[in-house]
Amino acid sequence: MRQSGEALLSALQNRIDYCRAQAEKFRTAAGQYAEADASAGEQIGNQGGSL
Repeated sequence: MRQSGEALLSALQNRIDYCRAQAEKFRTAAGQYAEADASAGEQIGNQGGSL
C-alpha cells in the first residue's frame, strides 16, 4: 500500500508543478498582450486617433 501512496503523491505533485508552470506562462502572455495593447493605443493616439 505504501508504494501506491507514494506513486499517487508523486503523480499529484507532478500535476501541481505542471499547473503552476502553465499559470506562469499565461501570466507572462497576458502581460505581453497588455503591453502590446498599450503600445498600439499610444501609436494610434500619436497619429490623432483614439480607441
